Amino acid sequence: MCTRLGIEHRFAPVCYPQYNSQWRSEAVLPIEVCLPNIRQIGYEEDKNDDRLRENLDRVDELKDRALIRMQEHKQEMSRFYNRRVKNRKFKEGDSKYFV
Repeated sequence: MCTRLGIEHRFAPVCYPQYNSQWRSEAVLPIEVCLPNIRQIGYEEDKNDDRLRENLDRVDELKDRALIRMQEHKQEMSRFYNRRVKNRKFKEGDSKYFV
């Protein structure tokens, strides 16, 4: 049936991908090959270096924000846990069991 329809039938070993050497290749539409996209149009090398330096300057600020968020999360988790803990005060001589 395949030969009547002009379909070439090949057998591939199981250990290799079975799709004609397209493994790890990115599909590009013909339109994208001809027309520049927004990333290509807006790219200016000198401005790119300046923007990278600005991002490096903001790294410390972003780290501080992340630290604050982590501390808030830790406090929220401790409040959630401590909500179920019952406070008890023991006096000297009370019998208590330690597990």
